[in-house]
Amino acid sequence: MRKNQVADGCVLLNNKPIYQRLVLDQGYWPESLITTPSADAIKTDIEWTLKLGYNGARKHQKLEDPWYYYWADKLGLLVWEEVPSAYEFTEEAIINTIETLTGGIERDFNHPSIITWVPVNESWSMDRLYSNKQMQACANMPYYQVKALDGSRIVSTNDGWEFVQSDIFGLHDYAATGDVLAKHFASREEITKHSCVHRMVYCDGKEWTGNEAFLLTEYGDIAFEDKSSSSWGYHGKVSDEEAFFERYQSLTNAAHAIPYCQGYVYTQLTDVEQEQNGILSPDHKSKVDVERFRSLTLNPEGRYQ
Repeated sequence: MRKNQVADGCVLLNNKPIYQRLVLDQGYWPESLITTPSADAIKTDIEWTLKLGYNGARKHQKLEDPWYYYWADKLGLLVWEEVPSAYEFTEEAIINTIETLTGGIERDFNHPSIITWVPVNESWSMDRLYSNKQMQACANMPYYQVKALDGSRIVSTNDGWEFVQSDIFGLHDYAATGDVLAKHFASREEITKHSCVHRMVYCDGKEWTGNEAFLLTEYGDIAFEDKSSSSWGYHGKVSDEEAFFERYQSLTNAAHAIPYCQGYVYTQLTDVEQEQNGILSPDHKSKVDVERFRSLTLNPEGRYQ
C-alpha cells in the first residue's frame, strides 16, 4: 500500500511531496449515463487523462465502477474517490452517507491508486454549515469515520469551502482570467482569515492549523460556443480553439504560480449533458489539440513531479 499523509501544508506520497494535477471526472456517457458502458471505456478515459498531462482525477459525485480503480492502479493514475452528496439535511441522508462511505472503503481499500476520500462537496444539503453546530458535527463525522476505517488515506472533508476537520484545504474558484485567480490567492493568510470569492473558507470557530494542504480543487470550466441556449460554462463560451487555449493557459499558469498550492483540479474531463465545458466531447473524443493541451498542463519550469 502507498503511504499518504499531510504534513506542514504538504501532501506526501511515500514520504515525498507530490504536486497533483487533477481533472474533475463525472464518469458520464450519453448512452448509459453514469453507468460505465464497458471496462474498455474506463481504460480509454484514464489513458485520455494521462495523455492530457494530468497525474490524477477527482471522481465527482460517484463511487466509480471497480474497473476504474483496477486500471488506475495498472496505469498509474492518482484518484480522489467522492461520496455522492445529499440534497436535504435529514437523518436518512446522514445514515446513507455513513453507509455509502463505509461501503466504498470496504470495497476499494486495497486499490493503491486511491489517495483521498471526499465525503461532502460544497456544503451540499448543509446550507447553514457555517454556523450550525449540528451540521458541523455531521460534516466532521466522515473525517473521523475514514480515519477509523482507513488510516492510509487523506480526507478533503467538505471540498470547496466552509471547512471543518480536514487534511485538505481545497477551495473552488471559477475566476475568468489568470489575473483574477492570482489576485484571489495572493496570500494564504488573507484567504484563511476572510472568504474565497463568495463563501467563508472556515466554519465559525474554525481556523487554519498550519498543517492542512491547500489545493485549488475546482477551477476552469471553459465551454465552447455551440449555438445552444441550454448549454453553459462559466463566464461565457469561447468561440474557437485558440480562445480556449488563451483562457486555459492564463488560468493554469496562475494556478501553478500560487506558491503555497499543492495542486489543482480542472473542471472537467468530458461534456456532461448541458455542461459543455469538457476537454473531451460527449462521445469522449478530444475537442482540442492534445499535445498543446498537455504542454500547458505540465509545468514548463520542471518544478513539479
